[in-house]
Order: sequence, then structure tokens, then C-alpha cells
Amino acid sequence: MIKITALTLILLISLGQTYAQTNTEIAKLEQVIDIISKSYMDTINKNKLVEETIKILFERLDPHSVYRSKNEAKDDFLNRPAFHRGIGMDFRIFNDTMTITGIVPQSPAEKAGLKPGNRIAFANGKTLSGSHLKYPEITDYLSRIYHSGDSIRLGLIKDKKVKTIAIEPNQIQNNSIESYYAVNDSCIYVKINYFTFNTGKEFTEAVKSFSKRQTKNIILDLRDNPGGILTACNEVCTHFFNEGIQIANMRSQSTEASKSLFAENGGLLTNSRVCVLINELSASSSEIIAGAIQDWDRGIIVGRRSFGKGLVQQLFTLEDSSQIRITVSKIHTPSGRCIQKEYKNAGFNKYNGEIISRRLRGENTDKNKIPLTDTLCCFYTIKLRRKIYPHLGIIPDVFIPEDTISVPAFWQSWYTNKAIDNFILSDINSHRESYGKEFPTFKKFSDSFTPTRQHEREIFEYCQKDTSECQKISREEFENFISPLSPTESEKAVLKQLKARYAYFLFGSSEWRKYLNTYDKDFNAALKLINNYEEYQKSFN
Repeated sequence: MIKITALTLILLISLGQTYAQTNTEIAKLEQVIDIISKSYMDTINKNKLVEETIKILFERLDPHSVYRSKNEAKDDFLNRPAFHRGIGMDFRIFNDTMTITGIVPQSPAEKAGLKPGNRIAFANGKTLSGSHLKYPEITDYLSRIYHSGDSIRLGLIKDKKVKTIAIEPNQIQNNSIESYYAVNDSCIYVKINYFTFNTGKEFTEAVKSFSKRQTKNIILDLRDNPGGILTACNEVCTHFFNEGIQIANMRSQSTEASKSLFAENGGLLTNSRVCVLINELSASSSEIIAGAIQDWDRGIIVGRRSFGKGLVQQLFTLEDSSQIRITVSKIHTPSGRCIQKEYKNAGFNKYNGEIISRRLRGENTDKNKIPLTDTLCCFYTIKLRRKIYPHLGIIPDVFIPEDTISVPAFWQSWYTNKAIDNFILSDINSHRESYGKEFPTFKKFSDSFTPTRQHEREIFEYCQKDTSECQKISREEFENFISPLSPTESEKAVLKQLKARYAYFLFGSSEWRKYLNTYDKDFNAALKLINNYEEYQKSFN
């Protein structure tokens, strides 16, 4: 008889019965698989049959209970450790050459003088450029060096020569905070991309790096943040409340899965004005923070309605290193509302596609299109008794319509296929010295650097020769796009995007975000609000 540990475990959980009660059902399923594998007319891959049976079982559960094969589990962001061993660089294969695209601050790579755009010929004697190696092959090779304890010798290509530099790999922090900076003398901005075991510590260190005056106001950006570790979420949220304030409540049939999160001592922002930015891709832990701040009337939520994921999963690793994530409880905000959107009878595609349907029905540009009904309203904020709605994620206090100005399809194709990034990397690498002299600081760059139509035309020529899946257009079509006397709104968006990518490769992700925020509608609405005490207070009405 075939023993299927994973299958047995799933049935025990999904059927909600004791093993004694399910023993007959398990035996029956094992018998069926055994008969099929031995007697079916064609050869059956037993492992594949078990895998497919497991996936069918999960289709009967909620959309967030999932099975992950051994290989898929490796890529799961929930499993990311707080640190990894390496030298602190990101790269891509560009023109058959390993090209650095980003450097982690304070990392061995930064200390060795490596910069985005640098090209690498070899590592510890192995040729990495012109050898047709794929990205995964190079990352696997570098990972083995990092974990071997050996130093790494990189061949840096410069002026058609190769210079060898030695770097000692070390522990590199996996930062979940993309950017933080002082917006002005009394306001800071923090952008969290997801919540890992290290996010609470990162957030604390970021806030402590500012003066008390600067933290009078804070804009917390949780847009596009899918969530993550609950303990990290609690550690961040603690900073906004006095000790003992409830942040969230998890409800379940299981006593172990039923618990509440409370603010702990040591909050650094208990007296700060707060604006939280959210959008339709803010989910889970992001919604817990936004929900707690809204329920206690602690700050203003700005943006568009969040995703609506109010289910908590527990991770189980099976004997073959595959994993299952099972929903064990529902999230309720301090007022008692459940933020989980409807999912029953929706199917996985329809459930995730609900985000697209919001845009199609106009909800992202018109707050009156949010599907509110009086029957839904049975909850109120705790201090000011404002109406709040369950089963719709978090509805912002200040709605900001989505920016509908878009770049043309051909340009989006060039951007998506990395052709524009490749052009910028090539340009920076060829003129690094002149860029360094002209723009020694980000402020100088922000004030003085302006992409021109010459840049656009050079990118057009570059993309015409590009061998990827970039969309090709005629010169006439391109000239028609840029030919008006003054740039159209669409071309202005293209030029802003160009400047942003130059900022990213010249100065890093934090400055890239800082530049993006200069014309970001959500950010500027929050900044205007938080800088004006009267307007800030009116937003609670």
C-alpha cells in the first residue's frame, strides 16, 4: 500500500476530523491510487498522480491555502531569512555580459567600489561573460563560492581591460524597507515592501536615525505590500500606540490559532501625525496596520481600497521538503470587523481577478463606485465612531484616484523587456566619469538632470536593434509620438520614467523612490494633509 504523508495530513486538516474518523477515507484513497498505478492501461507516474490529487484537494479550500512543491517552496518569500551570505550586488545578463544593476549599501561590494553598470568578466577563474551562461547558472555558482568560505575574485571590465578585485563575502541583510528619508524638517517617509522576520528591527533603526522633530509627522507607504510575517507587522505597528492597545484579533475554531496582537512598550511614534498610503495590492499585514490605525482614529489612511486578505496561514513542511500553507484563522481589526473579501464560489482566478474588475467598473477613479451598502455598515471606529465597512479590505479615509496617464504600448514593451534599463546601464557605464562630475549628489541630479528628446531618439535606435521581445515601430510612428511642440502628458510620463531609472542606477533605490514621490499623487496628497493640522483633523470627519 502506498503511504502518502502529505495527502494524509491535508485530509486531516481539510476534513476537520480526527484520524480515527478519517482512517477509512485515507485507506480508500490509498487503495484507489494503488489500483490505478498497478492496473491502469497506460504507465502512470505515481508521484505526479499524488501531486495532482493534492492540488485538487486545495481547490476545495480558500484561495490562500496552497500547496507548494519542493522547488516552488524555495522561492516562497515567507521563507526568506533575515540575512544571506554574499557580497551585496544584483546583476543581469546584458549583451551576453554579467552587468551589475544594484549595490546593497554598506556591503562588501560597495566597499570594494563596485557600481551599477560595472561589467564582470569572471569570478574565481570561471568566465561569466561571452560564455552564454544563464542567470540561474551564475547565481548558483556565486552562491557556492559565498558559502564555501573562500574570498571571491572578480574580473572587472574597464576601458577594454580586466582588473581583478578581491572581495570577502559576508552576511547581507535582506532589506524589506525599500526607502526612508526626511521629507522636510518635520516629516519622514518610510516605504515597506513586505514583512519579514527582520522588518521590525529595520523599521526601528530607520525611525531612530531621525531627530525627534523630524518624526513629528510620518508617511508610511504600504502600497503594493503583500504582507508577510505577523510578528513583524506587530513590531512596526507597536510604534504608533501606547502599550497594551489591541492591534488585531485572530479568530479560529482552534484555540492555538485564536490570539490577539497588542502594542508592546517602546513606541517611538506615539505622538506623531500619521498618514498611511495603501492601494489595491496592499494586503494581509499591511491591512492589519492600516486597520488598527483607522479603527483607533490614530491616523489617516490615504489612497485606494486595499486587497482584502484577512486570512492567516500556517506553514507546514512535509517530509520531501514540499510545503503547505493552511488558513488557520480570520483577521479582525480592533473594532471587530473582518477585512477578508468574499471568496466562496469565486474560484482562484475570479478571486484574484477582482482587482481588475475594480478598475473596469471605475472604482479606482471614482470612490462612489466602491460597493458599499447600508447592510454592510455595522462597525464604527473606536474613538470617533466613524462608519467603517467589513469584508472590503480597508477603505481609505482620503480617496486618491488612480493616475490614468499611461505611456504608449511600444514604450511599455521596451520597459518591460528591460531594453530601456539596458540602454541606461550602457550609457552610464560608458560615461560614468562625466555623470559623476556633473551630478556628484542626488540633489544636484534631481535639480539639473533632464532627459531630452535626444535620449528618446537614442533609445528608439537602441530598441530597434534589440533582439528581445520588444515591440518594433517605424521611425515615423515614433516621431509622431514626440513631434508636438510641447510634450503630451503621455510623453511627460515617459520622460519622468526615464529620469527615475537614471536615478535608480546612479544613486540606488532610496533616491529612486524619492524622485518618484516628487510627482506621485498619493504621496503629495498625504504630504499636503499631514503638513496642515486643520486639514489633517478634518479628514477624521
